Parts: sequence; structure tokens; C-alpha cells
Amino acid sequence: VKKAFQDQEYKVKLEFYPWKRAYTLLEQGEVHACAYKYKNKKAQTKLYYSEPVTEEKIVFFYRKANPVQEWNNLTDLAEYTIGVSRGNTYTDEFWTLADKGVLKTDVSDNDLINLRKLLHGRIDIFPATKSVGYYLLKNNFPEDKTRKITHSKKPLTTKNGYIVFPRVRKNSKTLLQAFNQGLENLKDKGLYDKLLKNILSSK
Repeated sequence: VKKAFQDQEYKVKLEFYPWKRAYTLLEQGEVHACAYKYKNKKAQTKLYYSEPVTEEKIVFFYRKANPVQEWNNLTDLAEYTIGVSRGNTYTDEFWTLADKGVLKTDVSDNDLINLRKLLHGRIDIFPATKSVGYYLLKNNFPEDKTRKITHSKKPLTTKNGYIVFPRVRKNSKTLLQAFNQGLENLKDKGLYDKLLKNILSSK
């Protein structure tokens, strides 16, 4: 995000919030943009979506010492305690099974807390965007800890991630166009692939 905006001579200040709080600030126009969100029809009435920034796989992270069986249906995971982050989307099927009590969920405020719980054995598995999960592991835990974690081969879902801009701000379309152009330039220069490779380098 920073590199794409810098390409268009914009300076970016990053602020970190739990997703639910970030989305509230976004809808109210108190921030210029938010990184990042999956697309849905309801949100499109309030937000402008950038070009896709990433194609993301949401996978289940688990400890190598407590391996999780490869699954075909989500009901195959009924025996595990699953960490979830408040406000995250996942899939409709996942939440339906959780609401019915078929899946045992343990809710935390964010992905980082869930990774700590996973490392300490307080949850068995944790669904998260693959790149985000490995980025958080790489930047918040020593290498001897990150080596204890891996992920399932089968993803929970695959979605495109977008930068979103609030429709209530007058300059959102201008920023949207600038970001899209900067993102295109990063891809043309080969910098986009390099950045993604660096994020996943702790895998």
C-alpha cells in the first residue's frame, strides 16, 4: 500500500486497529482508506474498491506437534478448538456451523492474539489469510517459535483483497485512481511480486 501510493507521490501513515473498529472509522470517513477488505454487495454502497491487491487463500494454521488431518468438509474439523478473530468474514458456511455449535470457536480481538494462543496450545487451529499469518509470525515471534507453525494444504476459501475508500469523503475517487495507477506501476516494474515474496519468506 505504501509503495503504491509513494509511486504517485502520496505519503502514507499506517494506523492499526481491530478490524471492526477500523471498518467503523472507514464508514464514517475518519480515515482515507483501509487495507484491506473482501468484496460484498452491501459494502459497495458505502465504499469504493481498488483493483485487486492480492488473491488470498485463507488457510488453517496449526502446530506441527499437533497436526490437523487434511479435511474435505468443515464438519471434519468438529473435534478441534478453532480460534477466530472478531469481525473477520471467513465463509457463510463456517459461521453457520459455528452458530449451530458444530464447530467449536474461541473468539479473540485479532489475528496476532490467536497466533499467540495457537503457540501456547490454547486453540488447535486458526483460520487466517496465508500471507497475513506468516507476516505476523515473522514480525512478532522468534524463528524458533515460527518454525513450530504450518498450515493446511486445503484453503478454507480463496478471495481477492482490496483497498477500500469511503464514499463519504470527497477525495476518495482521486485517491482510488492514484492507488490503482501506483499498483499497476509496481506490477510493471516487478516490485509487486518481490514484495509478496518477502512477506511469505518465513514460510
